Amino acid sequence: MKPFGSLDARGKRIPLLAEVADFLDLQKYFPKDLRLISISDFESAFSLLHSRDPQSCIPIEHQIHEYFSAMLLPDELTIYDQLLLGLRRKDAIFTFNWDPLIVQSYSRIAESVGREHLPSIYFLHGNAAINNCPTCVPNCGIGKRKCPVCRVPMIQTQLVYPVGKKNYQSNFFIASQWEALAAYVKSASIFTIYGYSAPVSDVEAIEIFKEAWGEQVGTDWKDETVRRFEQIEIICRTGADHELLRDNWSSFIHTHHYDIYEDFASSWIGQFPRRTVEAYIRQILRAEWIEAIEKLGFSNFTDAINWHGKLIAEEI
Repeated sequence: MKPFGSLDARGKRIPLLAEVADFLDLQKYFPKDLRLISISDFESAFSLLHSRDPQSCIPIEHQIHEYFSAMLLPDELTIYDQLLLGLRRKDAIFTFNWDPLIVQSYSRIAESVGREHLPSIYFLHGNAAINNCPTCVPNCGIGKRKCPVCRVPMIQTQLVYPVGKKNYQSNFFIASQWEALAAYVKSASIFTIYGYSAPVSDVEAIEIFKEAWGEQVGTDWKDETVRRFEQIEIICRTGADHELLRDNWSSFIHTHHYDIYEDFASSWIGQFPRRTVEAYIRQILRAEWIEAIEKLGFSNFTDAINWHGKLIAEEI
């Protein structure tokens, strides 16, 4: 998930992974034969460098962490706030993002509505704001603090992985995040993909998704592993190739049970915050005509907290 074209509070841009080498001037850390590749395909170049000399990757990882960890969430209402407020405790967000903005958003919302009313967040590629305990998996936290269980100092989560076979299981913390993904995806009614194009290079990630989601075909209607009614929704950039996105995620789509949106507001979460699955059941499975929840056009953080607070009060 990435807020397309977003900036932090200081105007720092969040670069895409594909452009991170050029944007952060990382090509200088690569040998001459990999510099051009690093600009056009950072993950492939990093993978090749890692296979030659893992120690030479350390300054690259350090500079990436230094840039992203310095980012600050704007004071005004952000897409992160809307996403977190639009989900409930039963839901979960799985992010590949390195920037700390969703962590900062979670912290400020939790102060207002309480953590018990927010979804869980899992960091599939680590996060610049998150440290984890090297022994008490999956304990993690913000900042340089000690593990509350074993009192061992927490360490920075790994951010960059070689492509192809990323071997997520080699890192205990990251493995725990992917295990959580598999558990949630198996029982999900709606699977929302926000800004992730399922690159062919991320072989292991796609296999984990597929294994957890299950099959799209089958004759036994009592077989819960067969997906017939679950909904896939994809939130993409304006002007994105919808047909290509559909093809990339075809293994997860049963016939017509998918939607592609170019803005968050049109998505199921955007139209029916905190009532997404209930709305889907009524509209798709019961064939009822329902209208999107009217949000009264809140434009700032305080108004959004107050508006969603009424929904939370109903839930309580």
